[in-house]
Amino acid sequence: KINDHNESEFLIHKLFEHFITKSIYNDSSVILDMLLTDQETASIVLQFLIAYFRILSFHRRQFPLQLFSSIVQMFKELEQKIQKLYEKNLFPYNPKPLLRLLNNI
Repeated sequence: KINDHNESEFLIHKLFEHFITKSIYNDSSVILDMLLTDQETASIVLQFLIAYFRILSFHRRQFPLQLFSSIVQMFKELEQKIQKLYEKNLFPYNPKPLLRLLNNI
């Protein structure tokens, strides 16, 4: 069953990678916009990102880094954008927990 669980998580990663590369073209601004929209959308995106970060960190230890490079780069850009907004007091809520997660990718 552990293998089935790991395989499912890897498929989730591949689905998210497809979304990042084919739907939003590695543009971190799209995710930032989702995090800055209404509270319900931001909450859903945050919950998804937190769950995905757990999957990503686990699989990055097991698979070649090249599989994750485009997503990691996009998240690093997202982290920088959030940090800049936060430093200027332009982020609508406290992003410190999200920044910690992004920093650990």
